[in-house]
Amino acid sequence: MAISMLGVSEALALGQSLGISASTLTKVFNSSSARCWSSDSYNPVPGVMEGAPSSRNYDGGFASKLMAKDLNLAAESAKDIGQKCPLTSHALEICGSPHFQMWFCVEYTTIKYTELCKDGHETRDFSCVFRHYFSGMDEL
Repeated sequence: MAISMLGVSEALALGQSLGISASTLTKVFNSSSARCWSSDSYNPVPGVMEGAPSSRNYDGGFASKLMAKDLNLAAESAKDIGQKCPLTSHALEICGSPHFQMWFCVEYTTIKYTELCKDGHETRDFSCVFRHYFSGMDEL
């Protein structure tokens, strides 16, 4: 889910930056092979999907710190068996939280933590990762 949300968020942010509305992009995604849960059921752009956490200032939903926890567990499991998971590692860099690191009492020395949880969004729904890519006008 995290990787899908990152991809959809990045694509929507790029499209909006190029002047295409998130509503139009979402219609295109959902009528093509780009369709996925992150675009048709849990859209990360405020105002596109009524009832989604993005339209409630990312309140409610699945907390970013829990997504970071799940990504940490996946990354550690992969590491334990020698499996390369570069998308999981990159998603963890974006969604990772030093707050989670202290809470879980494990030191992850290879992980670079970035803004999402560190800037106080750890309790916001994980779809707020859209803000990592786009800071322009919403469709409210």
